[in-house]
Amino acid sequence: MKNEEMAKAILDHVGGKENIESNVSCMTRLRLGVKDKSKVDTDALKTLDGVLAVVDADTLQVVLGPGKVNKVAEPFAEMTGVPLGSGEEDPADVAADTTASQSTDVKSIAKENKTANKAKHDKPLQRGLQHIANVFIPLLPGIIAAGLINGLTNVIDYQTGQAFVTDWWYMTIKTIGWGLFTFLPIFVGMNASREFKGSAILGGIGGTLCLGVIVPGFPLGSQAIAMPFTNTNYVVGVGGLITALFMGIFFAWLERNIRRFMPSVLDTFFTPLLTVIIGSC
Repeated sequence: MKNEEMAKAILDHVGGKENIESNVSCMTRLRLGVKDKSKVDTDALKTLDGVLAVVDADTLQVVLGPGKVNKVAEPFAEMTGVPLGSGEEDPADVAADTTASQSTDVKSIAKENKTANKAKHDKPLQRGLQHIANVFIPLLPGIIAAGLINGLTNVIDYQTGQAFVTDWWYMTIKTIGWGLFTFLPIFVGMNASREFKGSAILGGIGGTLCLGVIVPGFPLGSQAIAMPFTNTNYVVGVGGLITALFMGIFFAWLERNIRRFMPSVLDTFFTPLLTVIIGSC
């Protein structure tokens, strides 16, 4: 059974895309959050060719084996419309479901309005902007918190002449503000890769190339690394968040394309390895 066919068969036996809240691909299994477990045909799932086991826990776990699970999870996520690795509910869907419990007619109207509104804004530019928003919006709480911390500690340092820099509690607070903005490219790379249907952690590795942090043992001064073609010195952290965004997108694209040709038995080890090596070069 082909990967797309298996994904379709699994989806049919778990109640269709309307019954899926989340889908996460683990090392060996596809973990599904379903709205109504009474719609899940567990016995039928177990009989599917390629399904090794089905575990009915807090989430429905369909065991497919290493390598195979990634190749089935991607088309499954596309069929459901729920991003792979997402456990968050669409606020519009939650609102529609709440309204449905009150009135069937209101539910129909809500669905029609949502469909019409989505079609109205479903243009290439708007879709692209939505993808970008999905990368950065989850980071806003951390950016706000760290920004306020940095602002307050800078004022305190100025007013007190850095009187608290030897206090552990104060430096712990400063580290929180410093840490977020120092490693923000990693988070951007992770979110970008996840948004474009890749592995978040691989996108995070791409984001490390944009860190303004010098790697231990990095040659400096007269031993500085020279770049090809321009012969200028290699500088860490060039490009910042924009480069991290594109690295995450590129790593996701590269991972998906490598996986298409990688045998399942090698996928778990060689797909991520080739993704980070080729992507970084």
